[in-house]
Amino acid sequence: MSFQFTGYEHKEAMDKVFEMAGVMNKVSLAIQAPLYVLTSIQTFQDIKNVEKVFNFKGHYFNPDAYSEFNLSTGEMMMFALAMNLYNGCVLEGFDLSPHQAMMWLSKEHRDVYMSAIDYRYRNVG
Repeated sequence: MSFQFTGYEHKEAMDKVFEMAGVMNKVSLAIQAPLYVLTSIQTFQDIKNVEKVFNFKGHYFNPDAYSEFNLSTGEMMMFALAMNLYNGCVLEGFDLSPHQAMMWLSKEHRDVYMSAIDYRYRNVG
């Protein structure tokens, strides 16, 4: 599976986060897919911000941490989609239907999200 990246910074941030989470060389779909989406958001290309929403030792996300950040609507949608990929969480006030989600995303972020869905659910069935 090859990921689509929004740019070099996205790939670098994802690689660093995967390494810190201990999922660089193994498949951990429930962790890798949301981290891939999360690091596509410029705010979360800074590891200190990732640490506010993802516990590296316990391997879990804190979806409520989004309130600490001043995210645009599109960035907030990507954050909500990442949390949904993790465990089906739906953040209050976010319609994650394909029509609503895609309406708020740039082409690059649409590509990231579609790639993440494919990666996360490819072998489910």
